[in-house]
Amino acid sequence: MIDSDLDVALQELAEVKTELRARRKADQLTTRVEKTIASSLQERRPLFRPHLPRKGSGNDSHEFVLLFSDLHAGEVVDADGTNEAYSYDIMLSRLEALSERLQSYAANRPYKVSKLHILSLGDMLSGEIHEELSTSNSLPLAEQAVQLSLDCAIWLRSLTSMFKEIVFSGVVGNHPRLVKMPAFRETHNNADWLFYKLLEAHLKDDSRITFDIPKTRTCVRDIMGHRIYLSHGDEVRGGVGGALKRFTKVQATSSAQGKPIDAFVMGHFHSRNLLAGPAGSIIVMNGSLKGSDAYASKTLGADDGPVQTLLTFHRKRGFTDLSSLNL
Repeated sequence: MIDSDLDVALQELAEVKTELRARRKADQLTTRVEKTIASSLQERRPLFRPHLPRKGSGNDSHEFVLLFSDLHAGEVVDADGTNEAYSYDIMLSRLEALSERLQSYAANRPYKVSKLHILSLGDMLSGEIHEELSTSNSLPLAEQAVQLSLDCAIWLRSLTSMFKEIVFSGVVGNHPRLVKMPAFRETHNNADWLFYKLLEAHLKDDSRITFDIPKTRTCVRDIMGHRIYLSHGDEVRGGVGGALKRFTKVQATSSAQGKPIDAFVMGHFHSRNLLAGPAGSIIVMNGSLKGSDAYASKTLGADDGPVQTLLTFHRKRGFTDLSSLNL
């Protein structure tokens, strides 16, 4: 029994000695590391040389790009559990709020923004493609186009107090089309296109505002040397995943022609999204002026409320900022 206790004690003593030796080695290693670090700190010098902040110069220019879509002018919606109330008067109040947001962003940026691009992405009018709309709209389709052109002309003129130059481009949506089924030819046979041309006619004598309205359902616009692809988005199936699939094909075709796209912008889904697009591009899905509705909730599970998107571009650095203009 005594021999057994002695053996256990000797074993425990051996384990303690082993642990002490390991601790001594660890302490010695720690000491060597500390000495090496201290020596390196004395011998090395930092390589980074910060530049003092430079005051903004007129050469470091940026341009704003407003994604403007899904006004559904003339539609009347009663508030319920899914939809919020909407009418032509509510739309006008949101246009005024949109002006205020633009003014705030322009005034509070650390650089000067003198040029505004407005990319109108369709469904500006409620249209009459659904039977329920033809009976619930506050205005018939032709009057929607006429009235909105008059009101948007005043709205655009008001923006010239903030921006020296405004460029307005627009593609058509699916709601104001004049045929029952989506067309593949003469797609400009659409009340959105009529609205754009009436708006252009109202402002033809204002040199500060220029228009670029194609007859095609999609188009590409150059903004500070960057190629922006405009579409309404009704050709996309499957929401976010469908957008990525669709624009990957468009990018492949454009790149094969030596004209890759830098940004794809679209509306239709009434929901904000920023996606990494194909080949280094971005995909931006705009919200709507109309606000939340059953369609957006069903297709994307989203309820963004009334919102439009403001992008900022720089000639060298490209896309530099995305701001949500909540209304």
